[in-house]
Amino acid sequence: MPFKSTRQGQQLPTEEPDLRIFFHGLLLLRGADEAKFCLVEVHREPQYRHVLSIEARTKTPGEPDVVHMRTLDKLQGEFTIQATPSVANPVVYKFQPSLAFDAVLGNGHAKDFRWIINLEQLHEKPLTVDHTKTRPGIVIAGGVYYFYAAQRKLGPVELKQNGVTKKTLSAVASIIGANLYLARGQEIILTWRDNGKDNRLPLKKPQTGSSHEIYINNSPLFEEQTMGGSHSELKEYYGVLPDVPTEEQFNLEYPFQSLDPDSKNMLIASQGGSLKFESVTSTPTIPCQSVVLDPPSNPDP
Repeated sequence: MPFKSTRQGQQLPTEEPDLRIFFHGLLLLRGADEAKFCLVEVHREPQYRHVLSIEARTKTPGEPDVVHMRTLDKLQGEFTIQATPSVANPVVYKFQPSLAFDAVLGNGHAKDFRWIINLEQLHEKPLTVDHTKTRPGIVIAGGVYYFYAAQRKLGPVELKQNGVTKKTLSAVASIIGANLYLARGQEIILTWRDNGKDNRLPLKKPQTGSSHEIYINNSPLFEEQTMGGSHSELKEYYGVLPDVPTEEQFNLEYPFQSLDPDSKNMLIASQGGSLKFESVTSTPTIPCQSVVLDPPSNPDP
């Protein structure tokens, strides 16, 4: 089921959200039950070792963060983020403020949902997930959520199929965000199972100026430059998407700066995938990005 599109011209609410959620790493997000909630499929068996971590904090300007909970490694049961009592019409929106959007030309709002890699749109068909490799997962429900591109990785980024460039995108989203605005009398309840114990954490509506944040990250704990190298992030996802044969799979190639060993001049190059490190500074150039599975649609009129 698709996320529900925001209306044309609609902006994100101007008030501070009560909860921000940030998604990093090998996660597949999809709407469910007519966009009443979001399912997050967690890739449990990637080629390179990734570790799932979930952390909830309260942030207050000028004060240290208050960390309420942390989990590490595979979920032992479904992790739920639930606004309660549920609003009359819960919905997960994808932030698409205008009909006009072009990831090739770079024409679009900085937070537009369509900066996020959408594998169902790329392949122009619904895709089945192998749940034996992604469950238990994460369920987000009970309120009105806005999903958006929280951070874009500047390009150009080449979208290739069988080594042939199909599009050159100006940028893609490397981190997905979601905002929740609690209604009067609501609170957030987190539930999960860890070490054989069921846990429940209530987060009250924060005081003015404060907000709650949840970080969901399925990435390597640490990746040395000699270990990461260049590899395709999308190839990892195809490991849990059995409907896509090898010849139809896409790859993203990011440019990076390198030194010409002869002239010592800077070069811009791309080597077969999402190169993890910029070779001059030895710093990471791209995190493992999350993606969505969402049928393409335009904003509601």
